[in-house]
Amino acid sequence: MKRIISIVLITCYLTGIRLYTQTSTNIGEIQVLANFYIPFEKLTAEVEQENVQAEKTNKELYKESDILLEEVPELGYSYSPTTGGDTYICYKDILILGDDVYRYVNGKYIKTDETIQDMLGIEDNSLYYYRQYRNIIVACNDEYFLLYDMDTNLSFNYLNQDDESSSSLEWYLYDGYLYYKRLEWNEIKRIHLPYGEEQVVYSGKPVRQFAMRGDGKILCECWNDGWNNGMAYYLIEPDDNGEWKEEEIWEDEDRWEYVEWFACNQYGLFLVAELSYEYWHSIWRSEEVIIRENGTLENFDIEVKGGCSLFLDTGCIVSAIPYSREMLNEDSTHLLVRRASGVIFYDYAGNILSTHQLVDPKILQDGYYMRKLLYYDGKITALYTQKNTGKLYVAQVEAERVQ
Repeated sequence: MKRIISIVLITCYLTGIRLYTQTSTNIGEIQVLANFYIPFEKLTAEVEQENVQAEKTNKELYKESDILLEEVPELGYSYSPTTGGDTYICYKDILILGDDVYRYVNGKYIKTDETIQDMLGIEDNSLYYYRQYRNIIVACNDEYFLLYDMDTNLSFNYLNQDDESSSSLEWYLYDGYLYYKRLEWNEIKRIHLPYGEEQVVYSGKPVRQFAMRGDGKILCECWNDGWNNGMAYYLIEPDDNGEWKEEEIWEDEDRWEYVEWFACNQYGLFLVAELSYEYWHSIWRSEEVIIRENGTLENFDIEVKGGCSLFLDTGCIVSAIPYSREMLNEDSTHLLVRRASGVIFYDYAGNILSTHQLVDPKILQDGYYMRKLLYYDGKITALYTQKNTGKLYVAQVEAERVQ
């Protein structure tokens, strides 16, 4: 299978794989990094003509329309809360991108002096992750949840666990519920956001981690027959009576010493695994695989190069990065990998299905870089902000073939 994609791993400590995070502006070092990136034009040329999106005129493609953005529900239950780039929250005239708060005024999003921490009244220095369900922002710092109502501008609930201490708390928002578990727990709970009712969804086996899918099913990784006998993978879903049932889809039988997830959707669970000693080969000690719902494994080659990527049920959207001498001279590595003028859509067999130009590459030379990549309601949306000013540029194209 082709080694096909450049992805952002929000968790960059995968065994055997390292994300290059050099931030030096030394031209020699940046030139070496840039050589890893294939220009967008070259990739476009490789796509079969019938699969390439019809080119728009410059006037149509590069004129920013007055786009009113909307909530993307999938971000509430995606495996990583920052998948595809920075945190994204959108409600009425409010847009939150990373820590920055924008307001929609006269057809444009204008950056304010406020931060998301200011809005929520957060004063401590803890690392928070944020998700949205309609008018509610949920913030979590691995110790507690803070719920904030964007209609009333009030923080109206803390979900404390007074008798618990943990350095890890997994959580998702799906269909009005907050699903969560702590590292020490062998159970998954959920809380109904409007009314605060709590119930246990799953318990019994030692749960290592879990993820939500778009169809409401939960994929759960459990230690198999105790803590030292490999892992098993289950799909959990409610039956017609509302009772949660489990179905085992795969068991590793001590094949893996350690695993790290980087995506989960209805296509499968994407992970990197460190092989147990008896499975080592002379030249490799880890593997990249997809666990499918039917119990099969698919090999999956990963190249970590930065940029923005979205793992969808049908394939992967990857930002395409052109570079120029001007960018190499003035950009840090962090910004260089976000200078993307378009995206490429791959299937999970490694085939390029379509390419989509988002902005004129000249805008990148004006200091804009991609902050967020989204796919929702048949459209690819990319949010660009200008270095130093924070000015926002919204690019959006129809992309029904991605579905």
